[in-house]
Amino acid sequence: MARVILYLRRRNPWVRAALNVKYVPEFLEALRSVFPTQVKHLDNYSDTQGFFEQLSQASLEPPVGFIVDPGSVGVEPNIYVVGSDPLTVANIAVSASTIWFHTAKKNIS
Repeated sequence: MARVILYLRRRNPWVRAALNVKYVPEFLEALRSVFPTQVKHLDNYSDTQGFFEQLSQASLEPPVGFIVDPGSVGVEPNIYVVGSDPLTVANIAVSASTIWFHTAKKNIS
């Protein structure tokens, strides 16, 4: 995770915290419902160098951003939630999880 933050900071010096979440399309939709313009998708890559090159070129708007990593051979897809501080990142993840939970609950009943 430290390398993710360091590479993102090349273009986004405000990024100081991050967490990764398993890629789940419904969770991604919950994030988009709160922050529709803050989601950036990475292209497919063949090695870690390609992944980090794309991270260093990603341009995000403060205070929070989301990087959707499609994964690669041997690399699981992830959603990276990044922000200016750990509390902001955690609050965003919890808010999106709450939206996701209530949406899934409505679909079941």
